[in-house]
Amino acid sequence: MSFSSEVKNEVSKMEILPLESVSELSAIVRNHAKIGEFIELNFENAAIAKRVYLLFKEIFNLSVTIVPLEKHGKKQSHIYQILIDRDVNIILDKLGLLEKSVPDYLISDDDEKRAYLRGIFLSSGSISDPKTSNYHLEFSLDGEKHAKAVLSVLEYFGLNAKYLRRDSGYMVYLKESEKISDFLKIIGSNLGVLYFEDIRIYRDHKNMTNRWNNCDQANINKAVNAANHSLKMIEIIEDNLEMDFVDDKIKEAILLRKKNPDATLQELSDLSLEVIGKHISKPGLFHRYKKIEKMAMDILG
Repeated sequence: MSFSSEVKNEVSKMEILPLESVSELSAIVRNHAKIGEFIELNFENAAIAKRVYLLFKEIFNLSVTIVPLEKHGKKQSHIYQILIDRDVNIILDKLGLLEKSVPDYLISDDDEKRAYLRGIFLSSGSISDPKTSNYHLEFSLDGEKHAKAVLSVLEYFGLNAKYLRRDSGYMVYLKESEKISDFLKIIGSNLGVLYFEDIRIYRDHKNMTNRWNNCDQANINKAVNAANHSLKMIEIIEDNLEMDFVDDKIKEAILLRKKNPDATLQELSDLSLEVIGKHISKPGLFHRYKKIEKMAMDILG
């Protein structure tokens, strides 16, 4: 079962509260139903179909029938159809569907806004499993006005989503992991939040570890390159100068490097007391190797 389906199953089992039920059902019907002389809704998810059945019963005291239909294709499955052929105009009016945009009374407070988003997610939402892919949450919507209304509700909760035109309508989407986690909290998917956050923390930790490893490797490469460069400069000096006439401080730095060809400057500083009998600071060594480099470059002309 996909992560989207698991979240939808969880949300579909939430207690139906009277003040929120109209907003939730309105979102589902507006976004998912075929409306004409009758209202037709088809769901592949049995839990959502049952949720819609209960919402119609709660709001309109209407007993509807769920008819399972076989869906033929690569994977044979069922579609759960709800067909309402009476009181259609009364239902549409109560759900605010006779208006082109979402009426304010359906999203007038926090609970109604949450319920409307829950209905949108149940009817057309999709969320990627954070374990297997990039973070992505989207809703498929028919009209631009509806897409902008959903964007406005999301923005109310601090979720700055984006939308784009598709051949079949509009897509509203979120790609930020924290925002997707917040959305799951908003619609009441507690188990979804726990799973999503566990995976997100694991991935963030893994990415941070990789960055540190890459950084460590880069530092190692940098130190090796610097050491090899110093050894080349030392070789030029030894091949071209009488070492008796070289400054003692330069000799100490040369000896320290030759005895520890792979060491970093900090490691050379730590070893200096043991190797040459006195401590030389890291900055002090840096300046000595810079002088060695200059001497070698002067020899090369």
